[in-house]
Amino acid sequence: MSDSPQVRVLPLNRIRRNSNIDPRKGRNKAKYAQLVESITAQGILQPILVRPITDLEHDFEVVAGNSRWSAAQDAGLDSIPAQIRTMSDQEARIAAALENQVRTDLTPIEEAQHAVVLLADIANDHAAVMNALNWSRTKLDSRILLSHACHEVADALLHEQIKIGHAELLCRLPADTQRPVLARIIEMGYSVTETRDRLLSLTRDISTARFDTQDCLSCLHNSGLNADLFEASLGDSRCQNANCWNQKTTALIEATQAEAQQEFGVVHTDLTLPREGYSRLEAKGTHGISSAPVCYANTTVL
Repeated sequence: MSDSPQVRVLPLNRIRRNSNIDPRKGRNKAKYAQLVESITAQGILQPILVRPITDLEHDFEVVAGNSRWSAAQDAGLDSIPAQIRTMSDQEARIAAALENQVRTDLTPIEEAQHAVVLLADIANDHAAVMNALNWSRTKLDSRILLSHACHEVADALLHEQIKIGHAELLCRLPADTQRPVLARIIEMGYSVTETRDRLLSLTRDISTARFDTQDCLSCLHNSGLNADLFEASLGDSRCQNANCWNQKTTALIEATQAEAQQEFGVVHTDLTLPREGYSRLEAKGTHGISSAPVCYANTTVL
């Protein structure tokens, strides 16, 4: 990275945006409209940061200040003050993140998406990213979780339709489940606490699973994974991926059934047993048999 950056007034049409550097994935429309109005009235008060590029149509690209660059165009300006600094892609991404962090200008999910890119830049070195962004491990881990938000959840947080607690609850769900749950939250106006309570009724306690739960210990959809790092969590380990739970349960039943068939020949589950193909015996009552064991003639039932 070069020493002190130059400051010049540059033509807007010679500057481009680079989506691989800019961490912003959307804008709050109301806040952006206020920015355009301010620039129309007062001009650009703080220079943007750009780096030189080799391109036939552009001489520079924005590193930090994309909102000001875009708003300047919408305000009808032809030029913009800019600091010019030669930087690598990695240096530019770090600079963009730091500038937006100082300006409190990004949503948590935009920070999350940028952190994931930086992790890829620095060979998944969490400590290096924490140092570059001046983040705690708690904040980095929280943002990594939020990077799993589907587009609709990210957009809802951007436009303040939900809170970060809602997003943290939703991000442990598969993307195709996040969408309908998000729609319901917005429709009903559920608070974070109400959302948590309703999700609890849709999840399964991993401690009750009959299948091997070793993979569950590090699974994103395990609500208990680092639950203390987040503003909202279901707490104890609960599976939030119903499809995975059902697949593992089905696989266990099929394996148990196959083993039983080796010993008994004919084996049924409660889903495959022929109608009226057996009689259920009771210890007491009209059909009571005292303490005698329950048997099914020539058939084993799982």
